[in-house]
Amino acid sequence: MSALAVRRPGLPLGPIANPGEQALIAALRPDQGGWFWFVTIDPEHRITKFTDKESGFVKYREELNRYLGKR
Repeated sequence: MSALAVRRPGLPLGPIANPGEQALIAALRPDQGGWFWFVTIDPEHRITKFTDKESGFVKYREELNRYLGKR
């Protein structure tokens, strides 16, 4: 078992992608919050919304679908 898996339970033992430095820092020191879901509703402007409810996730996913439909 890798040291990373021991320090961060739930992470896979091997790499899952090629994250940048900001993503690595965010994974090690996440912001405080009670959200479980997130959706980037406007990729062009990098707007992401977070929620702690599935109903919020569904709403944000619909926003993304509207955005994608307008392109």
